[in-house]
Amino acid sequence: GGRKVKRRKETEHDEYIYGNYDKYYGYRAIMSDPRVAALLTRREALCGKHWLDVGCNNGQLTSVLAARAGAASVTGIDIDERLITHAREIHAAAGGGAAGGPESPVPPEMQFATANIANERHNIPLPASGSFDVVLCLSVTKWIHLNFGDDGLRLSLQRVYDLLAPGGLLVLEPQPWKSYKKAATKISDKGLLARRGALQMRPDGFDAFLTGLGFVKVEHLLRCGENAQAKGFGRDLVLYRRGPAAGLSDVPPQADS
Repeated sequence: GGRKVKRRKETEHDEYIYGNYDKYYGYRAIMSDPRVAALLTRREALCGKHWLDVGCNNGQLTSVLAARAGAASVTGIDIDERLITHAREIHAAAGGGAAGGPESPVPPEMQFATANIANERHNIPLPASGSFDVVLCLSVTKWIHLNFGDDGLRLSLQRVYDLLAPGGLLVLEPQPWKSYKKAATKISDKGLLARRGALQMRPDGFDAFLTGLGFVKVEHLLRCGENAQAKGFGRDLVLYRRGPAAGLSDVPPQADS
C-alpha cells in the first residue's frame, strides 16, 4: 500500500483551546499563591467592592481572594460552561465558603456565569450599581489573544473599561509573548499557531493600549520573576485605575512604586 501518514497524537491539551484547564489550580497551592499576598497589600482599596473575575476557571482562586480581601460581591465568568458548573458545585459544597479552610472569613455574595468577554453579544450579570469596582484578568489575555486575535483582545479590554465604574481597579496578569508559542504548539490542530502568526499586538504593548483607553497605571504588584517559585508562573501583576472618561489618552501612566 501507500506510505502511511504519521498523524499527530491528540493529547489532553487539545480540548483546552481557551486555557480552560480543569485542574489548573491543582498545579499551584492557592493559599501560597503569591498573587493572593500581593493583592492583599491593597486590601483597603478592594474591601467592600463589587468584583468581576474574567476567566475565573473553577472559581477557587476567586473565592479565596474575594473572601480574604472582603469583597462585597463577586461575579466570576468563564467561556467554559463545564468550569462554571464546577465553580457553582464547589461554592455550594463549601456552604458558600471560600476554599481556604475554617480560618477563612465569611465569603462575599458570589455568582458564576458562562460568558465570553470577547463576544459582541456577551451576557455578563451586573451588580445593582450597574458597574464593577474591581476587574480581575489573571492569566487570561493570552487565550483571548490567541483565539480572537488583536481585535478580540482590544474589544475585551475596552469592555473591561466600560464595565468598571470611574476610579475602578483593573488587576492584570498578562502572560509573556514567549509563552504564546508553547501554548499554541500544544494545540496546533486547533489553528492557534496560525493565529499567533497573524498577531500584531504584543503583551509589552498592552500598557500603552490601556493608557489610551483611559486607564492609569497605579503600580506593579508583582514583577516577572518575583512569583517564580510557583514554577512556570513568574508573571507581572499590574494594578490600573479607570479614568473618568473614555479616550483619556493624554494622562500618562504613573511611575512604578
